[in-house]
Amino acid sequence: MSRNIIALAGIIVAVGLISAAIAYFRAATIAVPGELDTKGLATVRKSLLTFYGVFMPVLVGVISLFVFRYMNSHWPAAAGTNFLWLAAGLAVLLTVGAAVFFKRGMVEFTVLHALYVAGFGWLMPRLLAL
Repeated sequence: MSRNIIALAGIIVAVGLISAAIAYFRAATIAVPGELDTKGLATVRKSLLTFYGVFMPVLVGVISLFVFRYMNSHWPAAAGTNFLWLAAGLAVLLTVGAAVFFKRGMVEFTVLHALYVAGFGWLMPRLLAL
């Protein structure tokens, strides 16, 4: 197995575990408004664990790998810095979107987005550049 795939898998697992813990313990805050009333807390926790613990880290990890490879092949001198700025910009945009849509849970979404920027925007390019 390639060293890049192993590094990416490690980051995905780490980000997934931390995201799952945040989603599990703060499910009442980050759930879609009205979902707790209809489904109950246990069902919402289970769906948030799957979404934030498995689906999102894998999706973001694979997409970020391909975007970083593209940026690294076209602009190798500035790929790491530009990729970090892209990740930070997307995190700010998604945090504002979460504020507009959810109107609560801003601390949780900010921490989740900062975690993704740190894991996939900062750490992944550093490990792949070694």
